[in-house]
Amino acid sequence: MDRLLNLIQSLSPKEKSQYVKYARQHLKEKDSKKVVLFQLICQQLRGQVKDYQKQASVLFRASSLPSIKTQLYNQILESLTRSSMVSVRSELSQMIDEVRMLTERGLFRQAISRIEKAKKIATANALHFQFLEISLLHRRIIRQYKTKDVAESLQREQRNCAEKIGLIAEEFDLLNLYETFFIKRRMGTLKTDAVASLNQSGREAGSLRSFEARAYYYLLEHMSGNNERNYQRAFTASENLIALFEENQAILHENLSRYLRSIANYLNACIMMGYVESARNKLEEIKKLKPKNSFDEALKQSTVIGQEIILYFHLKEYGKIIFMAPQVKRMLDKYGVFIHFDRSLEISYNMAISFFLKNKMGKSLDWLNTCLEARDNSELKEKVTGKAFGVFVQASAMVFRIIVFYEMGNLKLAGHFIGPTTYFLENRGLKESTLWKILMSLKLVVSARKDKAEELVSLQNQLNGNARYEEYTLWVERALGNLKDTGISDSTSVKLA
Repeated sequence: MDRLLNLIQSLSPKEKSQYVKYARQHLKEKDSKKVVLFQLICQQLRGQVKDYQKQASVLFRASSLPSIKTQLYNQILESLTRSSMVSVRSELSQMIDEVRMLTERGLFRQAISRIEKAKKIATANALHFQFLEISLLHRRIIRQYKTKDVAESLQREQRNCAEKIGLIAEEFDLLNLYETFFIKRRMGTLKTDAVASLNQSGREAGSLRSFEARAYYYLLEHMSGNNERNYQRAFTASENLIALFEENQAILHENLSRYLRSIANYLNACIMMGYVESARNKLEEIKKLKPKNSFDEALKQSTVIGQEIILYFHLKEYGKIIFMAPQVKRMLDKYGVFIHFDRSLEISYNMAISFFLKNKMGKSLDWLNTCLEARDNSELKEKVTGKAFGVFVQASAMVFRIIVFYEMGNLKLAGHFIGPTTYFLENRGLKESTLWKILMSLKLVVSARKDKAEELVSLQNQLNGNARYEEYTLWVERALGNLKDTGISDSTSVKLA
């Protein structure tokens, strides 16, 4: 991993210009190598240079390059810190420093004026920790320099601080419950009885006092609804969360990535409920958003493209998904390093399924291989209890690869991949999953040890219209139709394409 390349790739055009301006103002002539290196990396990102390190080795001593890269990395971070006044947190940090400076100079009226302004900003943006820090400075000024109503002023500060501490405790209580459910659901270990604890907790959104607590409550409600297949509950929760963000524009502006993730939940819920127009309208709204950095832009692009693919899949408009392939490839090439591993895997997998359903087996294999060959950016890789996120999608891709080879009539390769796929599922804790049952049925069909039609009908009954395995249901229906057309129901090898 090249952390310097990734950092520069994450910069917006404005941030790149700010760094160049910062470099001209603050770096000495001997530091010009860093600017040259910065420009070389930008050229590589624009496709004008193939390998910036090779180019740099011509301009600098090879032994000095690691040191220059480290210095440039740190200077870019410093430049970002200096120019980050658009962030409310950064603005408050500067105001706190200003209060300390004014207090040290005995300018107490000016310090208190800044304190009152900072408190309003912290309250408007639900920044409780910053409010407490500001209040501590205010209390110090009251104790040391105020002569009238000292006790009343300190008691008022104490009440305000106690309120913020209560809000923090409430938020962390909901956050802990959400994270517990989140990890269990992501690892496939969340049981229905565990979700019931949310219902039995007696919490209601109306009783929660802060934005964060209500946000985590709605996330829990959404997760619980999905887990119980109560999609109306999931939809209502996601709709409420979107409304909560949109009622708090200051928080939305500071937390655009969280808002976009909430939008993705909402869109999924719309599709499950069949609210197609609502989903389309929200997608058009997202397209108009203007992210302030490459990370948020990547999240916006992957949310729009990923959800459009799911929407078209739901509508069985597979041709429209195929038409998106060049756009998807450009997005993954440009923003892949910033897109969460799970999302990029899902997009690649869904592209593969769409090509398969349009009888374009070669393209389907290409996208399955993209999915299987994906390697997460090590900065974003997450592992819990030894299981990597994204395993289920990769396992699905391995199983579906066997189906594609089978459909192509290449039974040798289909059989070849059964062993590695079995090993992968077995060692990722998926032996009790529906995917394992699909693999076992597929093994019998490919090896022709059993009547194909009988085994496919048995698999169809096991799937029972489960939306999570829709692609396999579609394949079974297709395979049974092909067997019927050929009039073959014994163990004779059949090309089902």
